[in-house]
Amino acid sequence: MYWKICVKERSISIQATIHIYIVERNEILRKGLVALLSAEKGIAVVGDSPPGSGVQERIKKGKPDILLYDLNPKEEKELHTLHDVCEINPDVKCIIFTDWDEYHQNSMFEAIKAGAHGLLLKTISYEHLLNGIKATYHDSTYLSPKVTGKLMEKIRDLNRNHHDETGLTFREKEIVLLIARGLSNKQIAYDLNLSIKTVKTHVTHVMEKLHAGNRTDAVIISLKKGLIDVIEI
Repeated sequence: MYWKICVKERSISIQATIHIYIVERNEILRKGLVALLSAEKGIAVVGDSPPGSGVQERIKKGKPDILLYDLNPKEEKELHTLHDVCEINPDVKCIIFTDWDEYHQNSMFEAIKAGAHGLLLKTISYEHLLNGIKATYHDSTYLSPKVTGKLMEKIRDLNRNHHDETGLTFREKEIVLLIARGLSNKQIAYDLNLSIKTVKTHVTHVMEKLHAGNRTDAVIISLKKGLIDVIEI
């Protein structure tokens, strides 16, 4: 009995080591990060390199839990590389570590879409960086406060643009999606607990707002405008 209790207590005290790979174009900063993070208990740096050719292979070989990634917003090919890295290594959580400013909202948004789990500015404190690494490792999305504000502004702009462009309500977008799935007005009415007359009214409004000639046109236009996603169909 005593032996079992000791084993249990010992297992509780064991902490997993977070394995990190660092991609940073500034050699001085990169080596500094390697030195600082390697000295932290519970963290192991499994590799480091500047961005560029061969980085995907080195990341795959290092098998990190966390990828600390310096991304240049002016280099579109680096976003493509980030997307490929995230797709090839789905178990690796990527944190963008960057010096972006308010002029790079689109790049921030695209980085998150490409698969980044966090985005930290290089102006943050070292303690903040550590918190970001640990939070991301434990499946949280971690963003610098300034980044959060800029991303929310970008999302609001996108929502405003979509609304201004089409004027579709949430219910109308919902109906378009069901039309895309091949449902009739009667089936849509049943699924949404609406009367057939109400559904027909919604469909008429959708056609008018999208300038669609028929139901198929409405679906195609909605897909092109990003109002519905093909994955949802």
